[in-house]
Amino acid sequence: MALGKRQTLFLASQIGLLCLSIMFVPPRSLASKSSQSALITEIRKSASSDRADFLIVSLRQQGAPAIAALVQMAKNEKEPLRSRLFAIRALGQFREDAKPAVPTLIALLKSNQKAVRLATLEALSEIRESAKAAVPLIIPLLNDRNEAVRAMAAEALGNIGRDAKAAVSGLIEALNDPSRMVRLKAIGAIGNIGIEAKGAIAPLTDMLAAPEQDVRLAAIGALGRFGTEAKRAVPLLAEALDDPESLIRTATATTLGGIGAEASSAVPQLIRALRHPDSRTRSFAATALGMIGNSAKDAVPTLTDVLKDPEKGVQIRAASALGGIGLEARSALPELVKLLRDENLNLRVSTAFAISQIAGALQDKATTLSASEINTVYTTLESTLPILQDPQAQFRSEIADTVRRSLSVLRNEKDSRLFERFFEWTQANPIFAGILLYLISMPSLWFTVLLIRPLWLLKINNGLQPYTDFEIPSPMGGVIRIPLRFVLFVGWFQT
Repeated sequence: MALGKRQTLFLASQIGLLCLSIMFVPPRSLASKSSQSALITEIRKSASSDRADFLIVSLRQQGAPAIAALVQMAKNEKEPLRSRLFAIRALGQFREDAKPAVPTLIALLKSNQKAVRLATLEALSEIRESAKAAVPLIIPLLNDRNEAVRAMAAEALGNIGRDAKAAVSGLIEALNDPSRMVRLKAIGAIGNIGIEAKGAIAPLTDMLAAPEQDVRLAAIGALGRFGTEAKRAVPLLAEALDDPESLIRTATATTLGGIGAEASSAVPQLIRALRHPDSRTRSFAATALGMIGNSAKDAVPTLTDVLKDPEKGVQIRAASALGGIGLEARSALPELVKLLRDENLNLRVSTAFAISQIAGALQDKATTLSASEINTVYTTLESTLPILQDPQAQFRSEIADTVRRSLSVLRNEKDSRLFERFFEWTQANPIFAGILLYLISMPSLWFTVLLIRPLWLLKINNGLQPYTDFEIPSPMGGVIRIPLRFVLFVGWFQT
């Protein structure tokens, strides 16, 4: 009986403790709400103080709970406007981690308050690709009555990038916006969207004639994002190489280089730019020619001269450009070899790499070269090996390896061209070739006659005896008289 009472008392005490725990320890959800409420209070207090920047850093460290609190503040219309704007912009600082907040931000794009729309666009712009779901709601804001909102809408679309391709037509229309700021943001957005916005290449090309320098500069940069697709802009870009502003000239050269071989029609203007008084223009023009590659072969003589430019940076770019042109730059090898001993390490390294590029191209195209060309480039490349293999020169071993492989291929090709080499020698030395041919062919003829019809040879020899001697000038002065039959080699076969 006593045992039963003790069990009953124990059970009652456990129930009592459970009730106390429920009273004084709130459920997890209630604690979470309490924590979020405290966080919102702290954000509200700090949002208008000098601690705002430090608060954002702290919030980012807290992660998801902070995002939830900021979302709650952002969508609460009863929240003070300053606090809401802070919460919206703070969400943008979480970058892609703020993706859960995107639906809330999309809803805020419909706000009647300009400040809210603008802050929301700023946040979505920072969230970038993770905010792609907002694109359909951002596009209409390109026509917002407020200039700042239109500009920020274009910027947000550009930062979202390729996933904002649905906005291309709206951005093309924005190129005609009366606001220069909006036009600039639209140009940048089109460039960021990239190849998906290639339908904007034509209007962007038209922007190259804009009176504002920054608009022209932005259009040039955007066209550079399309690569070869921007080839229709090459004629106007070539004209821009003569622009009085250095920034325009260098940006244009960069874009032409990005277009590559399709920009070959601009090579004459780029060659002219290699002579420009501005060293940056010369440098960027050289780089563009190297990126155009083999199609810029007409620039090789000028680039070879630019290897002697007083600016080391320009020399480096010229050497790299010759390497980019490849096979057609083989005539520059002798000048490049000279730079392998230059005091400037960067120039030596760039030159060595350019030589290895040309050597690689020669290896691939050895069969297309004439025998004399093979001999010339072989001799030049062979002279580079002692320099490239010198440990003190600090060249990468791969460069010397490339040159060695090229020399091996060229040597094999050279050895297989003996008859071609002899033919080229006869063309270069026709007098000596004629004498050699005569000395070989005449004895061979009479020897053949001797083997087939020896009596014919005797009759020919006797028939030539009456003829006068053939006079040959003597190196000692006077003449040497030799019978004609010996000049014709017939007399040597007389028995």
